[in-house]
Amino acid sequence: MKKNDDLDFGWDFPEGMKFSGRSLDEICEAARENFYKANGYYPTVEEAVRLTDEAREEIKKEQESKK
Repeated sequence: MKKNDDLDFGWDFPEGMKFSGRSLDEICEAARENFYKANGYYPTVEEAVRLTDEAREEIKKEQESKK
């Protein structure tokens, strides 16, 4: 596997954001565990997608209201 510095997914990260050095699997597992601790269950894939879409909509509305 390539070093993190060599990976380029074409994502536009915020200025100053640095790689954590963790693998994508480690990041996903940590997110799952954090969700479980906060909500008491693991979300299904469909629920995770729905929650992500809702969060994106909220962020979009916040950004538009700041214009």
